[in-house]
Formats: sequence, structure tokens, C-alpha cells
Amino acid sequence: MIIGGPTTVFALLAASASLINATPVARPQAQPSSPASSSVNVAWYQGTMNFNGQSANMASSCGMVNVASGSLAEDSCTNLHTLGMGIPQRSDKQCTFKMWTGVSTCDGDGSVAEIVIPQGNATTCINTGVEDGGKWYKASGIYSCC
Repeated sequence: MIIGGPTTVFALLAASASLINATPVARPQAQPSSPASSSVNVAWYQGTMNFNGQSANMASSCGMVNVASGSLAEDSCTNLHTLGMGIPQRSDKQCTFKMWTGVSTCDGDGSVAEIVIPQGNATTCINTGVEDGGKWYKASGIYSCC
């Protein structure tokens, strides 16, 4: 049984057809306010480190279990979730990784250390101190190059 008769059905079909043939409305695209900063590939590690201290320069791998890879944007705060990270050195310039422990926001009450990533062709491995994915142990950092 059709409620409203054939006229109502025709009106519904006509309304549906107009929706199908509707011209999409162009939405303005966001324009970047400044040039995009560069980034560096990074390997994220968990497990036992094969170096002592906060950082070490290694031939290629940091010796722990590589659990992920990704990138760090220059001059942006990164909340850290793994015990270690490996940042490749650049052959053209020295870089730094400023790391805050105890906070996930690159500021505040955490202790801060600046780790030099020397010019070269090796990997600088960094012990972040984050042993639990960031639930209780917190660290964050900013990667930058001169």
C-alpha cells in the first residue's frame, strides 16, 4: 500500500533525482601559512639497549628491537612513546634533539637535555627513558638542525 498515492511517490522520486544530479559545492582549500619544515626519518626501538648513557653514535642500528619507523618534523614537539630512537646523521650539517623527560609537551617542569647529532653518516641512538609507552614515563623532544 502506498501512502499518499502516486503523486507523493512522484514527488519523492523527483526530489531524489535532484539530489543525485546536484552539483557539488567547492570548498576552499586551506593554504599553508608558512613553508613546510623538513623532517628526518627515525626508527623507534624497545628492548635492551646495547649502549650506556643517554645517547650513542652507532654504525646503523641501535641494537634494540626496531618496533616502528616514521619521521620527526624539524622544530616541532614530538611526544615520545618508545624507550629508544635512532636518528640518522646528516652528511651536510650537525643537528640537535632537545629532550624533556617527565613531560610530554616539550616545556614545563621536566628536566631537559640537548643531544648533539653530529655531522656524519652513522645513526645517533637516544635513550628516551619511556618504558611503558608513555603511560607513566614521559618524554618529548624537538629535532632541529643548524
